[in-house]
Amino acid sequence: MDRFEWIALAWHGQVGAGAFHRLVERFGSPRAVCEASDEELLGCRVRLRPEDVERIQAALELTPDIAEEVERLEEEGVKVLCPEDEGYPAPLRALRSAPPVLCVAGDWRSDVDQPAVAVVGTRSPTTAGAERARELARRFAKAGMTVVSGLARGIDTAAHEGALLGSGRTVAVLGSGIRIIHPNENRELAAAIVGQGALISELSPRARPSVRSLVARNRLQSALSSAVIVVESGDPGGTLQTAEDARRQGRLVYAVDWGDNRPEAAGNRKLLAEGAAPLPDFPILVEQVRRYRPGASGRKPQAPDKPQQLALF
Repeated sequence: MDRFEWIALAWHGQVGAGAFHRLVERFGSPRAVCEASDEELLGCRVRLRPEDVERIQAALELTPDIAEEVERLEEEGVKVLCPEDEGYPAPLRALRSAPPVLCVAGDWRSDVDQPAVAVVGTRSPTTAGAERARELARRFAKAGMTVVSGLARGIDTAAHEGALLGSGRTVAVLGSGIRIIHPNENRELAAAIVGQGALISELSPRARPSVRSLVARNRLQSALSSAVIVVESGDPGGTLQTAEDARRQGRLVYAVDWGDNRPEAAGNRKLLAEGAAPLPDFPILVEQVRRYRPGASGRKPQAPDKPQQLALF
């Protein structure tokens, strides 16, 4: 398949990863998808709106512009990767909804970024919650484990900061295009992450964040990680979606048990009631994550030892 036609359909079609793959499977190639008639597109088993059809049919015309943008990004050190490309993270390639295209600033290194741990939570944490996320990530970094989060305000920011303080690697999965750092105040943090890990986006380079894209990126955070740790989460909250994605993907799910009724941790209480593991003592936690193999060689994920309810710090 033509690489730039593939990227053009992904970036301009904006139909989502699952729909993209179903369309290419149905019609045979991105070019065939773009050249399909209104009736063929609206009549296939992918739910499309008229505006989706219009964007899809216009995508081929943008192929020269796409080629130029890819060249500019690569000159700036941003890799544009399709699933068959070297450097595309294997845990994402294994997803049924694998991103058709990834923009990666920095490096995802399969030799050192597995196992990784996602440290996630609310954008409005308590002071104690932010401190717990920062210290937890710092200790993971010191232990040689990559910390994954989403560059959002609050717990995500604290997690990335902690990993950097620990002189370790950290990966931020963006809910925006690689050229749009959100929130804006995290631009300096994003630059530091590129130096000690990677920024990863499945969106077109200048895509603004949206509810849809922020929810979609949750599955990527959990897929890149062997375990997801919920530090503080309200209910409802996007963090709970990350935990649900992790469960479906066969990852470990932990939640901090704060032992009180703070509203910022209503989601934690819900997760614990539904079977998420409370955090064990840190050395035990690291051992469990290192020994866990989610879906290794097509086998059922190995069950970890039951976490002990001990003090984290």
